[in-house]
Amino acid sequence: MVRLGIMQGRLGRRPPDRLQVFPSDWRRELEVAASLGFEFLEWLLLPTADGENPLDSATGRREVRRRSEQAGLPIGSVCAARFMDEPLAGLPVAVAAAAEVGAARVLVPLLERARIDTPEREGQVLAVLAACLGECDRAGVTLALELDLPGDACARLVRRCDHPRVRACYDAGNSTALGLDIAADVEPVLPLLAEVHVKDRYVGGPSVPVGSGDAGFAGFFAALRRGGYAGDVVLEHFFESDPVGEAARARDFVRRHLESAAS
Repeated sequence: MVRLGIMQGRLGRRPPDRLQVFPSDWRRELEVAASLGFEFLEWLLLPTADGENPLDSATGRREVRRRSEQAGLPIGSVCAARFMDEPLAGLPVAVAAAAEVGAARVLVPLLERARIDTPEREGQVLAVLAACLGECDRAGVTLALELDLPGDACARLVRRCDHPRVRACYDAGNSTALGLDIAADVEPVLPLLAEVHVKDRYVGGPSVPVGSGDAGFAGFFAALRRGGYAGDVVLEHFFESDPVGEAARARDFVRRHLESAAS
């Protein structure tokens, strides 16, 4: 059964020059996300230089767990975006923190400065991931690698990890921006997929409201259905002046496509 979640920070105001910021009103955001019918929240773990994050302290983690339970909205996953700027060697700490707040998955975005662009870089990343697997097993947490690579290359790298705790995250918007046909491109990675990010982009361009860019969502959701995908779908949509309304519209867009693909 596919669950629909939302990335943290999409339900309040943001600075004009950034899409991802940690929300100062994260407690309210849990309540709003629950009221909109989302089934879980993907917690955003940004670089430590961006300010205090409750996941970085035992007191904060206890409050996150308590507030999540009160809102009736689980923390389904943690997006460890800080490792796009900080050494990946800190990943086991993030895995343990994720488990404390009830998350069963840590998304590892190997993008931009953290992207895998040489064989040497690939070897370094694989070594760090291997060193983290003991903590993943202890915590019951799966790693989902998000890569700016075609689906077949992504599948090859995940298979090189050769461990059931290492899976893939497919970002429909980022793959569209690379000029890929997402309906065909996702097929090689489907058996390894733990999570899907939904956002829309132009080919070679920025994020735009879901449904207004170049992402071929009808074919994409049909491919997920054919492949028997039953994992999580996370809205990481573009938003501007009406974050709650835009989240509701993006939610409805995804639900329509899921229902259409199932019919």
